[in-house]
Amino acid sequence: MVKTIFVCLEVGPEATGAFVPTCPGCWVFGRTPKRALKKVKVAVADWFKWLEKHGEPFPAEMEDFKIEVGEMLRVTYNPVKAGKPEPLFWSEVLPITKKDIEKVIRLMQYSREDC
Repeated sequence: MVKTIFVCLEVGPEATGAFVPTCPGCWVFGRTPKRALKKVKVAVADWFKWLEKHGEPFPAEMEDFKIEVGEMLRVTYNPVKAGKPEPLFWSEVLPITKKDIEKVIRLMQYSREDC
């Protein structure tokens, strides 16, 4: 069965940012929404491989998934320069749990180890 992974797009006048709320830190940019969506599918697959490399549970979605736009925001700023926290936490989902925070801290540690 194909798993749907929802993406949030921030479409600005100069570029489009795409982030995946179920994959904390998975964020890409493209000049157009179409380009950002193409890049985000690759980024999600790489994100699953990265999790596996660090011993996190292997997500079944990695086998077969499709990307779908869950939300599209038209913004007046350039998402490339925004520096907002959405790649880590989806702002509309409250409250953030202790488990969510622990996972993000663990993922940030992996990222530091990989540098």
